[in-house]
Amino acid sequence: MTVHSFSLNNVPELDLLVVFGGYPRLVKHLGEVWMKHDHLYLDTEVEIAMLGYKPNKGQDTPGSEAQIYASLLEQLGFDSKRVRKNLIQTFATDTVGNVAELRQIIQNSPALSQIDCPRIGMVTHAGYSLTAAQQFGLLMPEVEFYFYETPLTLLCDRSFDVESIVNGYAVDVIIGCALRTMMNWDRERLPLSDEKIALFPKLTSEPNPAGLLKTIKKYFLKGYTFYMPYKEMWEMLGIPAAEALPLVNQRKVEITGFDIDGKKVGEGWKSSSVPELYHQLGAMVENILDEWMKLGKLPV
Repeated sequence: MTVHSFSLNNVPELDLLVVFGGYPRLVKHLGEVWMKHDHLYLDTEVEIAMLGYKPNKGQDTPGSEAQIYASLLEQLGFDSKRVRKNLIQTFATDTVGNVAELRQIIQNSPALSQIDCPRIGMVTHAGYSLTAAQQFGLLMPEVEFYFYETPLTLLCDRSFDVESIVNGYAVDVIIGCALRTMMNWDRERLPLSDEKIALFPKLTSEPNPAGLLKTIKKYFLKGYTFYMPYKEMWEMLGIPAAEALPLVNQRKVEITGFDIDGKKVGEGWKSSSVPELYHQLGAMVENILDEWMKLGKLPV
């Protein structure tokens, strides 16, 4: 089975365009793909959908991920009727849940439910797209997926903790996603070929995947554990639970204020609080609109 990729330079004709993954800045990329699609395919009104409930690592958010995406798209000027046409009560905290939500959206849509093999464009953050493509491709073979090649955000523009390498937990996300691409092949995700693995950045003198695993383990032991709280991940890295658990607990407390048992033992990062997120979201919308205004590509 093949999962396709695309960029703004070769947007395919789609039946549905989906955003998911929890990163607020994804609305900018979804919006640009949406506007380009409407420009290229005047006789096709692509449907829009948002997936996701809450982050599964304990972060607080001002609503579900799908609701946040919908609100941000409306603030960016997109038609509310199209934005909310497929908005459902979401429950997903992982990719498997996202798959179930997407199936529900397709089944509920009078148009999409009549298409034998809908063409669906997926927009998620760059570090997660490979893992997501592997899982969606395996679990939904009845769909033709096109994953957007999401551009990397410049380091100076990364204002959210989830995307900031310097002041946030982006390093945790990167190494967690890298490890997940190599887990549970043929059971939960499409496998990667030896050729694809060989293209991974060579981070040590050892060939991949051994070299990649060695690098991930190094950063885990440095404390970047927020996105690797599961025993099977530690086992893959060769780290005993007695060594891994304190590191995972410490990082979770540092970021969220809660320990791994859900007990509040600290304040967590102020930059990840809901009031601060509201401020960051408002500033992001203003910056996107300013950029689009200068480029003459606002929604119509």
